[in-house]
Amino acid sequence: MESRRVWISIYGVPIHVWMRDTFERIAAHWGSIVWVEDKMLELSLLEMGQVLIESNSLDRIEECLKLMIQDRGFLVRVLEAEIFIGILVREHNPEDSDAAGGDGHDTDVDR
Repeated sequence: MESRRVWISIYGVPIHVWMRDTFERIAAHWGSIVWVEDKMLELSLLEMGQVLIESNSLDRIEECLKLMIQDRGFLVRVLEAEIFIGILVREHNPEDSDAAGGDGHDTDVDR
């Protein structure tokens, strides 16, 4: 069966249950846990938590669920994180390399 690794962002987790176990339980609905972002557990950024999962689903993850804590329900939103990995390659201009003493084969890559 085909699977993929994907980061999911989890919004709306109450601070009194802001811990690794909570995020692992939520993320387990979509796959097996690969990594829980440790920095978020330091409580310095409480907007969202991020978990890397191995998922058998090829569908985009974008759902809301009710997180039950004791007798209260909290609405939690789970979104597949959009990760853009881009490399910008500038075209080589022979006139620029001639003026700079280049050989005409240089390519700049910005990361």
